[in-house]
Amino acid sequence: MVLSDNQKILMTNPVISNSYTSSNNDYIVETESLSGAAIRQVMSSVDKWQISDVDESVDPKYYGFLDASGAWYILQNTSGTSFRYVMGIADYTTSWTNRASLTYDYYNLIF
Repeated sequence: MVLSDNQKILMTNPVISNSYTSSNNDYIVETESLSGAAIRQVMSSVDKWQISDVDESVDPKYYGFLDASGAWYILQNTSGTSFRYVMGIADYTTSWTNRASLTYDYYNLIF
């Protein structure tokens, strides 16, 4: 399936970095300007992660993810057009608290 720009798709679990839980516990994924191939690549790379925290009250917006071992990453979404990441193996709570001061970089440099 190839997704068009700005298309929304429903997911049964949060496998893409810019997903969030809706009020009825479905996951709505904003594909923005990513192509279907890019979405599939992101899905296969981050499907072990579960969303933990969301801060959409400011720009940039932040999305925190954890895996079963306690490793984590935070997605920073600036103006809906720029996506940068930071990753760690422990101490997620402190990192989430300090998310605005962390150093974010491109997906391919973090994962």
